[in-house]
Amino acid sequence: MNAPGHAVEEATEATDAATDLVGDTAWTDRFAASFVQEARYRLARGATAPGQHLWAVCRMAGEADQAALQAALADLVERHEGLRTGFEDASTGVDEVTQVVHGHVSWWLRRHESRTPDAEARERGTDALMRALVNEPFDLTAPPLARACLIARGARADGPPTHDLLLVLHRLVADEPSMALMLKELGACYVARRQGRMATLEPLAIQYADYAAWQRERTSGAAWHALLSHWRQTLDGAPPMLSLSRDRGGARDVGSPSGTTSVALHLDEALSAGLRALAQTRQSTLSAVLMAGWAALLSRCSGQESLCVGYPVTGRRRPELQGVVGPFLNTLVLRVECPPGQVVAALIDQVRDAMREAEAHQDLPVECLMAELKPSGQRGRAALFEAFLAFDEEDAWLGDSSTAEPGWSAGASSASSPPADAGLALALQARAGEIRGTLAVDAGQFDAETAVRFGHLFVVVLRGMVADVASPVATLPLLDRDGQATWRARQREHARPAAAEACVHERFRAHARAHPESAAVACGDVVLSHGELLRRVDRVAGWLRAAGIGAEQLVAVGLGRDVAYVVAILGVLTSGGAYVTLDVAGPLERQLDVIDDTGATVVITDEAGAAAYAARPALRVLVVSTGGGEFAGVTVMLNADTDTDTDTDTDTDTDTDTDTDTDTDTDTDADADADAARLERLAYCLYTSGSTGRPKGALNTHGGMANLAAWFFSDRVATQPAERVLMASGVTFDLTQKSVLATLAYGGVVVIPDGDLADADAVHAAIARHAPTRISCAPSAYRAYGLPTRGTSLRTVVLGGEPIALDLAARIRDCGLNLVNSYGPTECADISASHLALAGDAEAWAAQPLPIGHPIPGARLYVLDEALEPVPPGVVGEIHIAGAGVGRGYLRRAGQTAERFLPDPFGEPGSRMYATGDLGRVLRDGGIEYLGRGDSQVKVRGIRVETGEIETALRACDDVAEAAVVPISDESGATALLACVVPREGVALGMAALRAMLAARLPSHLVPAAWTQLDALPLNRSGKLDRRALARLAPNARALSADELEPPATPTEQVLHRLWCELLGTQAIGRHDNFFAMGGHSLLAMTMAGRLRSESGLSASMSDCLNAESLADLGARLDAAAVTPTQQE
Repeated sequence: MNAPGHAVEEATEATDAATDLVGDTAWTDRFAASFVQEARYRLARGATAPGQHLWAVCRMAGEADQAALQAALADLVERHEGLRTGFEDASTGVDEVTQVVHGHVSWWLRRHESRTPDAEARERGTDALMRALVNEPFDLTAPPLARACLIARGARADGPPTHDLLLVLHRLVADEPSMALMLKELGACYVARRQGRMATLEPLAIQYADYAAWQRERTSGAAWHALLSHWRQTLDGAPPMLSLSRDRGGARDVGSPSGTTSVALHLDEALSAGLRALAQTRQSTLSAVLMAGWAALLSRCSGQESLCVGYPVTGRRRPELQGVVGPFLNTLVLRVECPPGQVVAALIDQVRDAMREAEAHQDLPVECLMAELKPSGQRGRAALFEAFLAFDEEDAWLGDSSTAEPGWSAGASSASSPPADAGLALALQARAGEIRGTLAVDAGQFDAETAVRFGHLFVVVLRGMVADVASPVATLPLLDRDGQATWRARQREHARPAAAEACVHERFRAHARAHPESAAVACGDVVLSHGELLRRVDRVAGWLRAAGIGAEQLVAVGLGRDVAYVVAILGVLTSGGAYVTLDVAGPLERQLDVIDDTGATVVITDEAGAAAYAARPALRVLVVSTGGGEFAGVTVMLNADTDTDTDTDTDTDTDTDTDTDTDTDTDTDADADADAARLERLAYCLYTSGSTGRPKGALNTHGGMANLAAWFFSDRVATQPAERVLMASGVTFDLTQKSVLATLAYGGVVVIPDGDLADADAVHAAIARHAPTRISCAPSAYRAYGLPTRGTSLRTVVLGGEPIALDLAARIRDCGLNLVNSYGPTECADISASHLALAGDAEAWAAQPLPIGHPIPGARLYVLDEALEPVPPGVVGEIHIAGAGVGRGYLRRAGQTAERFLPDPFGEPGSRMYATGDLGRVLRDGGIEYLGRGDSQVKVRGIRVETGEIETALRACDDVAEAAVVPISDESGATALLACVVPREGVALGMAALRAMLAARLPSHLVPAAWTQLDALPLNRSGKLDRRALARLAPNARALSADELEPPATPTEQVLHRLWCELLGTQAIGRHDNFFAMGGHSLLAMTMAGRLRSESGLSASMSDCLNAESLADLGARLDAAAVTPTQQE
């Protein structure tokens, strides 16, 4: 028989079926339903039948005695009150779910015999009828909640006729052990009735209603409360849901099940024997070994170290319950921990011990556990677990259902069938030395293909466990030989060659010569043509060469986001050198550390920077002027130890404006041009946060940038020729290099907002004035700028650096814009993969969250396990990047380079791949889903942060004994940092002082927004720092209480106070507090300025928001503007 499905019309053919009758109801008794009956009754009122019905088939060889069988059914009804029980609730006039036991009920046998002559058609019709009978709903008020049908299969050529007896029971009155019991007793009664006697069965001491009453009575006892306490402690902080790759939607609403898709599983005799031997070796059970394999697969697929799995127990530990028909079956929740480095043997032992502990506390119904824990989100048992495993050990539940009567045997049945509210459910049975079963998945989330893949992976995991019990769980092979071949074929299928053959500055030069009058850079009132920009670039390059800069030499660029920066980096590349950007808005100490680390001998900066860098007297400073927004060229080159360089004086800026042939200075040096054109040479160095407490410089080549630029202006991203790209990020951000260099290399226009990086008004002014068609920035910056808006020139949004929130993606879609979700680290030239969602392409927008997509041309992405072996689709692994774009490594950090830049086992000999530390999984179409970090790195405002660097800085403070930094979500949903500090004994920490100390040493994105003081850092069960527990401290993480603060003194201050409290997520704000000291940042300041204008009518400039010393100071600045706040509700 096939699994239950929909009824088929022909199923009714030649059916001789009596109606199920409620017989003499001379007496009835009412009892409170048991906890499981109450829960199943409420579920049954709104659910489809299959998940609520049990079914079994008995094969009867020879002629069937229908009268004896009818009498045997009557004997069972008389023996078991559960078969004479119906149910009532408030809809029938009672206050609670009540089981109503009737004195007498008739259970009539149905009969079916097909008269169709065609054997195949007869079989199809019979199977369809059986499915219809299994699915047919019951009237819950009218017992018996059972049906039986005798189906004539016909005589075979070589034997007597056969019959199938189908039994269907509702789970309100029975469970799998009950079905096994009934099959055995029905056989005994049938044999006795054929012999003209009554069967001799052991008298029942109690009925199910007695058990229900006893269960209700014991809920106030000490033993009951001890059970509650045990389960509350066991499941504290346990995640019920699994972070799995779903084919559609999210976790389903159990109250509205969408059906299941089932696939068959087969563990052959050799594997089954190996699993039994493994269980014996570990002094465990086969059930525990299978559970360990299931947990290992779920952990690998979800990336979770902690997970919960449901599994059934009979609930019949008391001897008087063994012969009673009723729903005693209980579901236990097994919590499994899969920490890094755990081996198979340790996992099996843990699962064995956890199952023993769970079964020692099995008397608490799962329904009572849910009522106690009150889990949010999903309803039903899915609120406690999503995965389920049932194992029937050699027909442990069906038992020996054969009788002394020849030809009577139990066949296919629903024993061990999964609960209706499990999203992923394994039901396994041991049969004749093999293990068989089904995997059922929620059809609302998973396709049949995914179910097949899960089943195959389960078998592969079990084979790996048997092969090597000492293997780490994280490196169990998941691809067999065929899977590896498929993986390699998919890599070849998605591989695209690198698209660039020339350096970006060479392409810029060629375009500038061909189209000298076309616009190149626009900033405020300044618009430079390609020809003019080229002349200024060549002037800088000539001076750098005169200063001794050549191939592979690093030049520091200490400039902000303006035209001068564009000229400077192109000038460095044209000279043959490579540039390193300095964060001029950050601490000077950190800028000088970067200069020292690179060994740069020249820095390009403005007048203000020249004074700051005087702290390094051996450093030659090339000063450029950006006064009035117009680039005036080089004014002076200083050297503190020697005379100023010859051929460099303050008159050179005049030459820059008049000399149109300066490019010939570089063109005549053919060797220098050839060196600069070599794609493998160093192009730039960007510093990222370092886990050791020191930032590290990532080295990128011309080839990587050239390949990136070719993708950035390919038809996969560009929507029109000569695009205008808005430079919406800071100069130290990796994506800024692409926005500038790629745009100019392909004849586009770089649009630079004329204002501070955090000035949203400047961004909107640049859009209105210079009509950019594309913007590239981090999602948090895009949101803070108040984008997207309708009716602008923007057509394409390229976001990267952090995940895109669902609401932001929806807003971009609704504005009719194209969206590129880009992915890639600084170490690999910024972007290695992308997902394009074109306006109007519903399928491309459908995934939630949006994937990072496929590799760009020239790049390869692998998702690998800890053994650097590829994992199949749907399984979590670490993303590795190979091919074009992979940088050289970290400057002067050989150890860290060796850790991250590894030999590529799948590439050409000598090639390397970069281990990103990012977790991901391959989707069915070959694209990749990003799942976050696998280490302590996080992204704050799109910038990579190593929390270890911040922790090192905190521990360097004399008053701090220990410190930890964890990511949290701020009020807008963006990632922020929480600092948890433990003071030295007897020390009273000042959080404001600690924050000021960090701000003087670290960039703003490394300074935590929230702070809390602890007596000790929490540890998890493994004795390691419990970062999840730290993150839960976020709601209370502030240094001051509101009672200690001076309240706002004016109406404007009150408006500001309300807004600050919302944005910063705390009420602990006084009028003398500083917005940034309280955890604010420039992007949040943009939001503040916008909301002050839109909600209160206050004209707040970004300059005031950024420079105000306190809430009171900002209030005074706003009042001085003579604008009165509008009345707020």
